[in-house]
Amino acid sequence: MRRLVSVVLLPLLLASMPAAACKILVKYPTHLEPLNAEERSHYYVVAIERRREDHYLGKVRKSFGGPNRSGARALIRFATGEEAHAICPITLVPGQTYLLRSKSVANEIEVSRFNWLNVPSTHERFDGYVRDLVGAQ
Repeated sequence: MRRLVSVVLLPLLLASMPAAACKILVKYPTHLEPLNAEERSHYYVVAIERRREDHYLGKVRKSFGGPNRSGARALIRFATGEEAHAICPITLVPGQTYLLRSKSVANEIEVSRFNWLNVPSTHERFDGYVRDLVGAQ
């Protein structure tokens, strides 16, 4: 009977548990790699204001050359169809400000759910990364 319980119940229990095999970036680089003007234009400092069903609304605090200018309202979406490759997804929290790297150059800010260099302003590297971007202009 014990064997039957372990053979039947164990797989059911394991299947119902959430996967915990994703990785979080722990060693952040001290500086962003040297960026040219085109690469820099993908970065924004954005204050997240609201979460909607499939996107976020925010205000651009600082633009580094992209189409969304400082002070503009922005629609932020996570890119679709990305593979995680065992990397934990990031979350955006309304009320917090983030340095985001957009995957597109359109007015919509599209970010990777798996790019851990999209950091909140509370992160120890945030100010240094913003300085790297400002200094590269």
